[in-house]
Amino acid sequence: MAHIYCGDERRLDPEVFAAVKELPDTYWILAEFDLSRNVDWFIIRASQNREPSLLILTELKRVSQPLEGDINGPWSIWSPERQAWTTYDTSEQSMNPYWQAVDTGNALKEWLWNNQSRYLNRATPSSEREEAFKIWPDLLILSPPGTRHRLPFRPSNGYGRWFYDIEQWIHHIDSWRPKDSNIDLTPDEIEKLAGLLNLTRIWSGGGGEVFSVPEMPPATPTDDLLRRIVALERRVAMLERQVGAEQQVVEQLVPSKAAPTSPRLRQAGERWGVDLERTMADAIRSTAAQGKLRIFPTIIEEMNLRLGFNLGDRDYLGYGSAPMLFNQAVAEGLIRYGPSQGSSPTVYLAEEPLPAAAPADVQAD
Repeated sequence: MAHIYCGDERRLDPEVFAAVKELPDTYWILAEFDLSRNVDWFIIRASQNREPSLLILTELKRVSQPLEGDINGPWSIWSPERQAWTTYDTSEQSMNPYWQAVDTGNALKEWLWNNQSRYLNRATPSSEREEAFKIWPDLLILSPPGTRHRLPFRPSNGYGRWFYDIEQWIHHIDSWRPKDSNIDLTPDEIEKLAGLLNLTRIWSGGGGEVFSVPEMPPATPTDDLLRRIVALERRVAMLERQVGAEQQVVEQLVPSKAAPTSPRLRQAGERWGVDLERTMADAIRSTAAQGKLRIFPTIIEEMNLRLGFNLGDRDYLGYGSAPMLFNQAVAEGLIRYGPSQGSSPTVYLAEEPLPAAAPADVQAD
């Protein structure tokens, strides 16, 4: 089981705590501490044989009403009292919760790089580049069952992820493959880092719980009113966001290309209230970016995470099987098949070059 350290136990979310402590003992979780910003959850997978360490910053938001927006502007939250959308303000100087995760991750990256000589067991720690400490930003939005948020499936720039389900978030963490350029942190170095941050061990891996996390109290109308008052006081700070810092992040990102129009896929998706062609295109890009095989099972798994349900449980939205679904995408010009890997061809978007001569399209079972 994971090793968990915490700065302020009063802010710890019991449901998330219960989930992360089930991660393997190669994971160190640093929770609820403050640097220049508050860090909700910082997940590190320790290096065993000098392989790069996983570094994920997760911003947690619990909201009882739907959120609406995209990455390029403030988000709104539905107000049942006003029967209208009202601005949802973050508790930091960030445009919206997504940018709060990005900004906090960048602040943490800079701190880790600047203080590396205080916790790394390296002869010349100053040789580690700042980009080696780059942190992937996640946003975990938890709401009552049935809450339907009006947000994109993921950030349009491909940088970061957001999740509405703890199990999907945990699966993402445990399957994430960091870049080869990431720093490799040993268990001893992570322990030193936790001490440097003045964190207290609350879960000792295989040794069990060190202290009992209190039950989460139910939200009250007063809590919501106080949140709104604090948000209004910080509105000016949000609007005066440092454009330079945001632009630095944006320049490092590659925007997602528009997916070709696929009428039949679009119609099949609309029957289930999803954008099927966009989901497939983004899943292919994400699979490739993670260095995974571009084959049916891997891409379907990525699509399931984005859709929030299992395609197999819904008869692949009327197509009956994964090969039939992908063959339709081939027929409509969204994708092409590359060389086979086992029983599945590799899958490429129409605008991508194939690594070799493409085989004939596979036939449905």
